[in-house]
Amino acid sequence: MSANGETVVFLSNRSGNSDLWRKDLKTGAETALTATPENEGYPIVSPNGLKVVFTKSGAGPQRPPLLTLGIRGGVPEKVCDDCVKPESWSSDGHRILFERRYAGDQGETLGLLDLSTGQKVKLLRSSRDLNSARFSPDGQWITFQERASPLTRRLWIARLHGMTEIPQSEWIGVTDGSTLDRVPNWSPDGALLYFTSTRDGFHCVWAQRLEPATKRPAGDPFAVQHFHQARLGIRVQDTGMLGLSVARDKIVLALGETTGNVWLMEGR
Repeated sequence: MSANGETVVFLSNRSGNSDLWRKDLKTGAETALTATPENEGYPIVSPNGLKVVFTKSGAGPQRPPLLTLGIRGGVPEKVCDDCVKPESWSSDGHRILFERRYAGDQGETLGLLDLSTGQKVKLLRSSRDLNSARFSPDGQWITFQERASPLTRRLWIARLHGMTEIPQSEWIGVTDGSTLDRVPNWSPDGALLYFTSTRDGFHCVWAQRLEPATKRPAGDPFAVQHFHQARLGIRVQDTGMLGLSVARDKIVLALGETTGNVWLMEGR
């Protein structure tokens, strides 16, 4: 979702394969941004709402290329050959966080791409998978999740130091890794961190208040929106497809919906 909360870009297979679509939240109008035989994936809207970065499978090198596209469509521009999966776009529009596995690394590593120079660096690394990274609104911090176990994730915050790696000694723990906490997202003012969690036995949306200067947790997490019903809930397992996104006045995410039909059968 764009920072102003007016535009959402999403994936849909309504044309037979995974394409990018744009929805104007003011008018409700939906428009296809791509219509190709390849599957597009993991769209991230620039904060100003003018561009989308995404991946495309079945084209180019062994790893899917990273592409950008204007919000009105057009011809995509390749910005990286091996960045694999975009995670977040900086508020100034100059940098992109991405996820990939480097040779010699045990888990997925988070990298940083400078769009103006093409320079990319390993930003964070761990023996466990790292993903779902997001720039803070002021561009000075990032938040991300680490795979603590097959069924749990831990959320972190770290301060950026330009195009240099951030050592683990500087990571700030937001959650303890005892539950499935995922997809951290900053509030527009940087004072809250929204995320999904199973800490109450269901997949729900929670938030954590942060100290303004240090970004350390302030108090306990609190529930923002519960999904305790059987019909509608957070059932998307891929955090990239979950699409949790926060704007100034709304939160957007993908939910699974369970429906059924009632049938009549003649007795014998």
